[in-house]
Amino acid sequence: MNELTNREVQVIHLLAVDNMSVKQIAKSLDISPRTVHFHLQNCYKKLGYEYNARNQTRIVIEYRTHIGV
Repeated sequence: MNELTNREVQVIHLLAVDNMSVKQIAKSLDISPRTVHFHLQNCYKKLGYEYNARNQTRIVIEYRTHIGV
């Protein structure tokens, strides 16, 4: 997780811990949903996953484990 930018960590945190949707994340961070998707795609690539719905669960579990939730 160390290779993620601060913004990517924010997006993953809102997704994984706060259970926000892409629209909610976008509104919360005052960015577009497209930008949220861009950050998520980068996170997935950096963590070695393909960007798809099945892997979203893996990313959430990995992040929660990483932060101890």
